[in-house]
Amino acid sequence: MFNALQDKLTGALKLLRGKVVTEDTVNEVLKAVKMSLLEADVHFSVVKTFCQKIKDRVTNTDVLKGLNAEQTVIKIIHDELVLLMETNIKSDLELITEAVHQEYKRDEEISKLNVKSPFVVVLMVGLQGAGKTTTAAKLAFFARSKHKRKPFLVPADVYRPGAILQLKKLASSLQIPVLDTDNDSPVQIAHEGIQKAKESGCNFVIIDTAGRLTVDEAMMEELRQIKAVTNPTEVLLVADAMTGQEAVNVAEGFNVLPLTGIILTKLDGDTRGGCALSMKSITGVEIKFVGVGEKPQELEVFHGERMASRILGMGDMLSLIQKTTELVSEDEAKKMEEKLRRKKFTLEDYLKYLQMIDGMGGMGSIMKMLPGMSQLLDDKMNSEVGQHLKRSKAIVHSMTYAERDNPKILNGSRKKRIAAGCGVQVATINSFLSQFDQMSEMMSKMLGDKKGMMGMMGNMLGGIGGGGGMSSGDMDRNIAKNLARRGLGRMMRKK
Repeated sequence: MFNALQDKLTGALKLLRGKVVTEDTVNEVLKAVKMSLLEADVHFSVVKTFCQKIKDRVTNTDVLKGLNAEQTVIKIIHDELVLLMETNIKSDLELITEAVHQEYKRDEEISKLNVKSPFVVVLMVGLQGAGKTTTAAKLAFFARSKHKRKPFLVPADVYRPGAILQLKKLASSLQIPVLDTDNDSPVQIAHEGIQKAKESGCNFVIIDTAGRLTVDEAMMEELRQIKAVTNPTEVLLVADAMTGQEAVNVAEGFNVLPLTGIILTKLDGDTRGGCALSMKSITGVEIKFVGVGEKPQELEVFHGERMASRILGMGDMLSLIQKTTELVSEDEAKKMEEKLRRKKFTLEDYLKYLQMIDGMGGMGSIMKMLPGMSQLLDDKMNSEVGQHLKRSKAIVHSMTYAERDNPKILNGSRKKRIAAGCGVQVATINSFLSQFDQMSEMMSKMLGDKKGMMGMMGNMLGGIGGGGGMSSGDMDRNIAKNLARRGLGRMMRKK
């Protein structure tokens, strides 16, 4: 998502490199930024205000006189980009410290949903085709897996053929209870759903309402009635990101309810994504989730700070840390670290490592979260990396457990059998084993020398805080090293 916008904005920021930053330079950059945003389908009024704010902040301060003018201008652009999508901006130190020490365990850190109430009711609204029914099931899955709630789905769309059956099938596949009723009144169905959920001991009710081709008064009146009988905790608009500025217009139409949040769907299919930058500025309603695929887990919490960093090619270390901690437990991480330190890391362990990479969206997805890598990783390289990891998994899968545990027993005949099993040449097997030995040796040395590991983390984070890193250019190497010593290095070693 945002691929085209990211390419254009990072290209615009290159105009600052190697130049003395003057007002003319800033104007040149802002002209390129303006065109990039407009081509990404960001609302014109939003673009105009955005560029004016940047110009005012740069020219009305001592930015141009500073030694780090280039980094400061980039930081200002980043912060204003965040404010298009978020209400507050946190410093690098605050964000990283939260990621390390809190590990997203408390409800308010997991998502922006209002889940403080012991009984939560979420009203899903939107036009036909936006993906409300699928998103309702995804949200139920999210509430159960992240917030540890007991979800209950209510099918209140009696107009679209197959809508109720679709929700029931999705609920069944996720083993989530759903209301079964013969009622044909959406208002009565919603009311009945609340009662049934309470009787069933569920505490997170999601009501899937009907959509229309356009926002009309009959639709809004029905939603008002449903809202009156259910008293929802959240009223979430499900909007299709691929409709561009029309999604913003739809949000304005539904905001008379009013809305408490927005879920943007199909963001994985739209490389522009400009409506995500326009939503909050035009409607005053924040985006709470984005849909990035069809799978239940492909409903992601929307973080403006992280999205801004991705768009500007600064990576997304916080999301990388979060995904790592979700996939690897503390005990597993310690065991893997100890095996690497003692040179006991086997091919079976390596296979688990590769499977974890797949669970994080593949190596290409991980590399794009690393600062500076998004500009270097093109489609060809991404494909080559993916093919290499796929081949590595096939090689290990073709081995016996004894061979995975002790590769030294791999003689010529065994290698031929493995090569035939995964469709490669014996030379490829030899190359793979050699690379595995080199990787194991390198990791063992890094973990055996704590200064080396912390130094590596410090250099990495120091680079992030410099010219092309995270949101701020203020995090120096000493802060980075301190953060690494306080746990970030350990967490990152989980991968």
